[in-house]
Amino acid sequence: MLTDTALSVSITPPQEHIASLITTYRVEWSTCAGFTPLTGCGFITDTKNHVFHITGLSTGVQYYVRVCAYSIKGWGPPRNSSPPSTTPSSWRQCSSVKIRGNNQEAAMRKLLEQIREPTYRGYCTENPRQLNSAKRMSMSRGLKQFFHSATKFVRLLQRGAYLAVVFYQKDNILVTAEDQLPLVEIQCCSTSITQDFLWFAKLSCAWQQVSWLQQAMSSSLSSSSSLLQNRHCILRAINQLQSSLGSVDLGQVYFEPLKDHQGNVLLVTLREVVTSFTPADPHLHWSSLKHLEARWSRTHLLPEPTAVDTLTQQLRRKLEYHRRSLQRAQPGLYVGILKLCSSVEQLRVLVPQRLPNLLFNTRVRNNTHVSREEWSWLQRHLMGGVVTESPGHEADGLIDNAGVKEFVRDLRTAVTQLLTKLNIPLHRAYQYRLYTQELVQVGDEISLLLLLPPSEEFSSSFWPLEGVLDPGLTMPLHIFELVHFWAYSRDLLSLYCQAWVRLELDAYLAQQALREALDSKEVSESRERLSHITQLSQSVEAVWRERRWIMDVMQCVRSRQRLGAVPLHLIMGSQPIKSPHEEEVEQQLHLSQTHTHVLSTNLLFGDTLCFPLTEPGLCMSSNTHTEWKANRGDIH
Repeated sequence: MLTDTALSVSITPPQEHIASLITTYRVEWSTCAGFTPLTGCGFITDTKNHVFHITGLSTGVQYYVRVCAYSIKGWGPPRNSSPPSTTPSSWRQCSSVKIRGNNQEAAMRKLLEQIREPTYRGYCTENPRQLNSAKRMSMSRGLKQFFHSATKFVRLLQRGAYLAVVFYQKDNILVTAEDQLPLVEIQCCSTSITQDFLWFAKLSCAWQQVSWLQQAMSSSLSSSSSLLQNRHCILRAINQLQSSLGSVDLGQVYFEPLKDHQGNVLLVTLREVVTSFTPADPHLHWSSLKHLEARWSRTHLLPEPTAVDTLTQQLRRKLEYHRRSLQRAQPGLYVGILKLCSSVEQLRVLVPQRLPNLLFNTRVRNNTHVSREEWSWLQRHLMGGVVTESPGHEADGLIDNAGVKEFVRDLRTAVTQLLTKLNIPLHRAYQYRLYTQELVQVGDEISLLLLLPPSEEFSSSFWPLEGVLDPGLTMPLHIFELVHFWAYSRDLLSLYCQAWVRLELDAYLAQQALREALDSKEVSESRERLSHITQLSQSVEAVWRERRWIMDVMQCVRSRQRLGAVPLHLIMGSQPIKSPHEEEVEQQLHLSQTHTHVLSTNLLFGDTLCFPLTEPGLCMSSNTHTEWKANRGDIH
């Protein structure tokens, strides 16, 4: 079943000497078992292709399919499919599932248009006069850059915050005249850079908004707000690099800032240049990555590397990460595992290095679709479901009745491969649960079944990945969302970030204007403006929240009621497995109970009758000779 309105028919050809005579296959389908009347038919003229897709079917209607072959002798007898009929359906038809809309992009585009309208009462407005003046300024600056560089790139770090841009084309890196990466200083506290990193990461998905943000902040530079001052410094550094490179797009932000022991913080953006690119600053040129690495190894003299040294030393790995973060997984149905690691500052998620825009996963099958019957089989294992048989036998019966045997087999195989890949012990893996509130849709060609850890492991900071081929990396949860959606829903994320950075700044400026209002009229106008901006912000967040599947998944993980998830051992068709510690405790308890039972039995049948004698500490056996040791009670 391809979708809830399409089927896939796979033809098994006859014996080789007969198959060579076949020139055409005819596929027929009907809603009646007698194929009268026919609902439709199709032909396969390429006999090397044994797959035919039937589209345009009605959801919930049972269809019968048969195939006949044509050779030099004419049409052969039709053969019914196995199974003879099927009903197109979808997991969305099941009860208690979350169905997400698919119109978020259109809704977000409409909200962004409202922000750009003249009636919008924010501070980030698009003024045509300022647009023309900005163009004239860029043209005059371009002429000046032929004679001197407009940006002074930093050569040595001096305990501060900096922004570096890595433009690369295959194995060539864009560097300055000193063969260093383009680097400018952000004249603000390094601590504030760490706090504003999420804001900077969202801004990197909407570089074209930098000029509007600077325009809005220019009226508030006299404010004592450290947040506005710091962000204005970041925007100024971005603008310097955009002017020097001659490109508004500075690429994607590396998922975390680079820090060193000298107190420096380095923000890094990476962009792969596919076409020919000539920077605006004539002092910038292309250099090979090997030359850059060799130069660093010769000139590196400091006992402790700076953040720039770390970037240069690990540049090859950073480029590999960037390439892989933009790659998409192959189409299909996957089973993934969610592992959240908490720290003092933030919540992080474990992702594979080979594809950091998805959770650790294994492909179940090439077809992304899950039918109603397949999802119903998963839901039947929920607490309070209709199944009452033992775990070892109820699953097989449901598989036969529901006709989902192949799905269950592929799912169990994929889960086993995933657990083996991550080297998770079986007793721990069977404490995981399979998320059944929804099938996570990643783009149009990928769907994801999720394994959730037990709630007590939600905030664990230790992730045992010893002996695995891909140890993975932990990424801040909100940054992972941006990386994920940039790879699979780039247009929606770009629209959201454009709206968010504007509304977030406008809301802050409106709150500041309300605090500084002097008379009742200014207070009233400020309140109306803030209310208008707040309503738009809430609408933007509501649309974005509709797409953020990981937030619903996290809510299910936190829940101790175990709703919306099936214990994994039921999916695998076996009983829970005890941990080695539990087995050891149970074995000790069993030995203790056995020893107590033996003593009570011996006392009952008189094997060793102990009774007090005239001398304390003596014990006599009624059946055997016993050596006594006074005052100790030892029997030999």
